[in-house]
Amino acid sequence: MPESVRRQFRIDAKHPCLDGHFPDEPIVPGVILLDLIRVAVREWKPESRIKAFSTAKFHHPLHPDEPFTVTLTESGNSSLRFVCYRGDQKLASGSLTLEKRD
Repeated sequence: MPESVRRQFRIDAKHPCLDGHFPDEPIVPGVILLDLIRVAVREWKPESRIKAFSTAKFHHPLHPDEPFTVTLTESGNSSLRFVCYRGDQKLASGSLTLEKRD
């Protein structure tokens, strides 16, 4: 199994999460980024699930229709680091712990 994985995403401008967040300049809510990290973890490590996000920091906002990359890297026994990038700009970063799926 590889030690890291990358996955590309894009949030469509018509996504319901953007309704009212914010009307004149929509910004993708951080919880949507965390959910897409969950999706990437599930695809990469289907035998595991996220137990907890240990840390999560949001560095820059993401606007709809902007492609971005989620990179997951093993950082120890049952731990992963994540970084979300738009080009070279870091959008979010943090760490999470995994547990075996029931």
